[in-house]
Amino acid sequence: MTGKEFIQYDPLTEVKLKRHIWLTEKQAAEYLNVSPSMLAKNRCYKRGVELIPFVKMSGRCIRYSRLQLDTWLETQLQAFNEVQEK
Repeated sequence: MTGKEFIQYDPLTEVKLKRHIWLTEKQAAEYLNVSPSMLAKNRCYKRGVELIPFVKMSGRCIRYSRLQLDTWLETQLQAFNEVQEK
């Protein structure tokens, strides 16, 4: 990943705040270790929990929040583990 990450703290509690870091489609694909075309197909055909969260800022401008990607990955991992336990 390129770019600097800034850590933001709550001034009253001095607790680190979770902050959205926005990734391009290419960066998100690298982060998830998939192809950009897989992300495009996911946006077109998947629904519900299978849909990887994204934001469409304009016709061609798609962004992915790294925080939401991490949450989605955790959900997928939990669902996979539940299936494996059965």
